[in-house]
Amino acid sequence: MALRVAVVGGGFAGAAFAIHLIRLASTPVVVQMIEQRATPGLGLAYDSTDPAHRLNNPAAPLSTLYLDQPQHLHNWL
Repeated sequence: MALRVAVVGGGFAGAAFAIHLIRLASTPVVVQMIEQRATPGLGLAYDSTDPAHRLNNPAAPLSTLYLDQPQHLHNWL
């Protein structure tokens, strides 16, 4: 039987948590993300469609999404 987890908030932190939980789980996990926005991972900080808006923090901390690839975001950019 799969472990069922509810993640409240689908911004960057909630989405990153869900990704890590699924990737690192030793047993099957079903994640239900509770988020009012249509696209998970954006949240309030990244939900702007204005091209003049940029990241509101350095790129390095965002690379924690892929722990085995610490330069992932930098390389992608």
